[in-house]
Amino acid sequence: MLNPNFIAIPITSACNYRCKFCEVSGVSDMLKSCNRKYQKNSMSLESIQKFEPMIKTAGVVNLGGRTGPGEPLLAKNFEDSVREIRRINRNVVIDLTTNGSLLTKEKSEFLVSLAPIAITFSIHAATPESYSDIMATSEKAFHRVVENIVNFCRAAQGKQVQISFNFGFGKKNYQDIEGIISFARKLGIHFVTVFPYYKSPNKFMEDVSLYDNIELANETLRKAYHLAAQIGQRLNPPEPSFLKDREELSKKELDYSGGCQEPFTSFLLKGDMYNSGKAGFCVCNRIMLAHVDIDDFTSDDLYWAWHHPIVNMLRLPNPKDLPPICKFCKDPETPSLRSLDHEEYKKRRDKACKETLSMFQSKEMKSSPSGAICLLEENVFSVDYQFKDTE
Repeated sequence: MLNPNFIAIPITSACNYRCKFCEVSGVSDMLKSCNRKYQKNSMSLESIQKFEPMIKTAGVVNLGGRTGPGEPLLAKNFEDSVREIRRINRNVVIDLTTNGSLLTKEKSEFLVSLAPIAITFSIHAATPESYSDIMATSEKAFHRVVENIVNFCRAAQGKQVQISFNFGFGKKNYQDIEGIISFARKLGIHFVTVFPYYKSPNKFMEDVSLYDNIELANETLRKAYHLAAQIGQRLNPPEPSFLKDREELSKKELDYSGGCQEPFTSFLLKGDMYNSGKAGFCVCNRIMLAHVDIDDFTSDDLYWAWHHPIVNMLRLPNPKDLPPICKFCKDPETPSLRSLDHEEYKKRRDKACKETLSMFQSKEMKSSPSGAICLLEENVFSVDYQFKDTE
């Protein structure tokens, strides 16, 4: 039986920051303005234990940050969750992304003691001033985070611990990119992931993205990769992914043979901000396939989802007859459309999701054995749809 190598189980959707580049900040405000509840769901230890058969054979278990909006260290059951995963699989890499603000010396020692561990620090500024601005917190917080990162790196020396930085840049922090790379080299960080922000649906949208200044974004990337090569700091991706305008993208022909690798290896459980007590099952970053009642699902339900016909179709799509969501991803305009025309991006994405899901709405395909996982009919990320549906 094919089991996922990577399992994402975000243990909380709550976060102690309200970063200006984060989509959750804006979506949360939209929901509140319409008297909708923003569900800060968390995974119980019992729910995590239902993943035991999959965790036993997995290579990596992610506890959040990479696949969801929450700060894993904020979860009340954080340490118990880490211990339980290590009990189930002594060799699995326990992976998480954190802003580092809650990573005390005690928590650092705890994590290092349960290696192998992979930790990504989401640090998007190199000065107290820019950190305070874009992370919507105090300048003191910057110094505390830097101290926490330094202490963790010291504790991790000689252990099975991979450490990386996540640096998204936009209008407010593009000047910090060289400072971040130099800081990473000084600490011996394994790699720094560098990427330009998309626009995001929040009130800071126009302040965030450099997609309306592609020349500046690409010059920032050139400087970053030049410095990294000079000082020997590894970046991710290995070569810069320069932005392209619509005219360039429309000329680009993609050689697409079908087969998204993500569903082969990854089971992604994401917090669903619209429905109390539920999470969502995804196989790619464009579509949430099903609701999951996090208190009621079983291991049988997980395998039902993992081997569902829609997942198998997305694993190996027919290149001559691609599913609508694959055609959307293949479209050379899609990567920049998200920022250049966000409303059009949502319209096309939601249409592709609905058409893909519509092929699997029969009674047998709709619900898992216990009924705790239910296939969706439309894209759950469409805020407009959710408001319309419940008003």
